[in-house]
Amino acid sequence: RDGYPLIELWDMNLQKRIHVYDIKLDEIYKKANISEPERAERLKRPLLLSDGSIIISQVGKEKAILKLDKCGNFLKANKEFRTHHSLEQTKDGSIYTATLLDKSYVNDYKNLHPKNYTFDGFIEFDDNLNIKKSFSLLDIYAKNKLLGDVYNYGSPELINDVFHVNDVQPYISESGDKYAFISHLRNSRVMAINLENMKVLWFLERATNLQHDVDILNE
Repeated sequence: RDGYPLIELWDMNLQKRIHVYDIKLDEIYKKANISEPERAERLKRPLLLSDGSIIISQVGKEKAILKLDKCGNFLKANKEFRTHHSLEQTKDGSIYTATLLDKSYVNDYKNLHPKNYTFDGFIEFDDNLNIKKSFSLLDIYAKNKLLGDVYNYGSPELINDVFHVNDVQPYISESGDKYAFISHLRNSRVMAINLENMKVLWFLERATNLQHDVDILNE
């Protein structure tokens, strides 16, 4: 509609338009008490509920989540989290979406992160936008001993330091073949390389956490 958001419900099998939501953005911004974004509002990925109402994430500068009735009128907004991307509903009615978290939602937060570190997570909420639970990916990584995949050691300059090799352990086999074991801090990875053909023989990943030194044990 000349750059103005339009949401329609279609029967794709019949190629027939079933319903049109009359979206009044200015009214929605005012009632939801959210700010108009710098770019044109797109109202992406609306989730259709059984009563014909829709839920939309990432609205306004606040990236709020909204609920509109079947006519497109504002019902409710939740600005606690900055929401984005997909909206998915489970059989029991819970809805999930990705979020950008504030530091206060990260358990045991330590100043080991660069200033521009993004605290990703997701939330579970009901169909009336009441938050049921929030999840921090940083916490999930920590519980599963995967922090070595994401840490950048607190400096923005280290973001592009993809491998951060800590150790190169050479090894010559009884047959005279030359190998090297490489310790990558970034992905908590130890990699074995054939130095003759540069072929990666294997890598051991996530068995350790931010490891450094590789040694050969004689058995």
